[in-house]
Amino acid sequence: MRMLSFLLGTAFASITKYAGVPYALPPVGNLRWQKPVSNGLTLLQAIDARINGDRAACIQQDGGGNEDCLYLDIVKPDSIASGTLLPIYFWIHGGHFRNGAGGWYTGEPLGNSEEMIVVTIQYRLGPLGFLNYPRYLGSEVPLNIGLFDQRMALKFIYDYAETIGGDKNRITVSGESAGGISTSAHAFAPPSAMYIAQTIQQSGSAALGGPENWTNTNMEDLLKYLCTVEISCPAWVDVSQTIQYLRTLEFGTDDFWKMYYVLGSSSAGIINDDRDFFGGQMLQEIIDAKSFKIMPTIIFFTAFEGSLSVGEYPTKYNKDNFMNVWSDLDYGSLLYSHKGLTFEDKQALTWRSFGRMSCDFPDETPARFEDIDDKTAVRLTLDIYGDIMFRGPGIKVASEYYEQGADTWIIHFDTTEGGDEWSKRAPHAAELKHLFGWGGYPTVTDFMIKTWRSFVTTGNPSWGSYNFPQYDGFERHIEIENDANEQIIARSDARFDFDAHLFFDR
Repeated sequence: MRMLSFLLGTAFASITKYAGVPYALPPVGNLRWQKPVSNGLTLLQAIDARINGDRAACIQQDGGGNEDCLYLDIVKPDSIASGTLLPIYFWIHGGHFRNGAGGWYTGEPLGNSEEMIVVTIQYRLGPLGFLNYPRYLGSEVPLNIGLFDQRMALKFIYDYAETIGGDKNRITVSGESAGGISTSAHAFAPPSAMYIAQTIQQSGSAALGGPENWTNTNMEDLLKYLCTVEISCPAWVDVSQTIQYLRTLEFGTDDFWKMYYVLGSSSAGIINDDRDFFGGQMLQEIIDAKSFKIMPTIIFFTAFEGSLSVGEYPTKYNKDNFMNVWSDLDYGSLLYSHKGLTFEDKQALTWRSFGRMSCDFPDETPARFEDIDDKTAVRLTLDIYGDIMFRGPGIKVASEYYEQGADTWIIHFDTTEGGDEWSKRAPHAAELKHLFGWGGYPTVTDFMIKTWRSFVTTGNPSWGSYNFPQYDGFERHIEIENDANEQIIARSDARFDFDAHLFFDR
């Protein structure tokens, strides 16, 4: 058995937190734009586990953070019965692959019991973690570097699980938004799935689009612009020599930040379908062959995932052009695309969204669809965005697991917290405050933590008097709501209020 010796931890009540645990060498200098490299910890080598929040954050879109950032935090119970190994909850943060840090997600609320261990991780972001231009870079920069960071952290915990009282065969990988997409990718990728027992995919499932779907930027032209307009590079020879030079730029210098923002201005911050990451296969090949690992899975999304586009859509759409949202979002994803929907299908789904608007804003929504106004039109586009980018892919992934006999649940989070002028429903990421101690209705927090703990420890989200049925391959799901007194309402017989089958039954 491998062992780690923690020199310094920090105790919180009945748990201990080890913060800033390095799982790879700092990805700087020649290791910039390379897959993570093991830090070579030997059997008895100690790890400096001091809390250091600044060190834990990878570089953010706004320039915060540090390039030396491949660390993770561990929260574990102080007392673990002799001979007992606890399940592990492994959290991957979201942030559009451009922002976020594991240190922002305190594991204490979920880990403050004697039932489980919580691990939160950092991984490279933006142009340092997802500079995905395969048509232009060739092998100069590996694709999906941030995903390889996540995989190394996962393997690190798997290898040393027993040292911290954890069971390597009961690791639940979970993440939200970009973290949910990452979780889904690892579950389908054999080199990652071998370390995973089950997953919770929150607001992001297999929405893996190639750069050809997101950008027309030519990487060579972008590098030439960078080196002739923004910074002074050696005389241009080719992409390879330019990348080598850019690896010499010292973190924090003006030239480093110019490089970061120029390269991050286009497609950085996406995942690419790549044989290297998926173990010699493309994702679609794995799906077609049904060769992915069968495991218990929760697919989770909120009722108003479209909140992500509130900053853009009110000035982009109106009553005259709102149906353009379908063509504007036509890039789809690898496992799901609405390109095959007929006009009648899109019209039916739009009518469903209109029905939701009538329920949420009865005094503001026109009685007839033909009389739609600008504000209702924007609300429709935001709701459709949630269907296309979250509910559709999530249902598709749930169906793939269901068809192979996996224990699968879909949870639809529809509390009234956080409602605004665009929706009365729970926005994107609304559940995080309950799982990580950021506030919210106490009854909802209690319910969410108990549901997540139950799944991590038993492989089933049911607990107490709540007996949640599994997904039935079509519409059955768990609906989480609250009443006017902030009391939880969990409906286990819920059916989708939109034509879910249109997203994949074609």
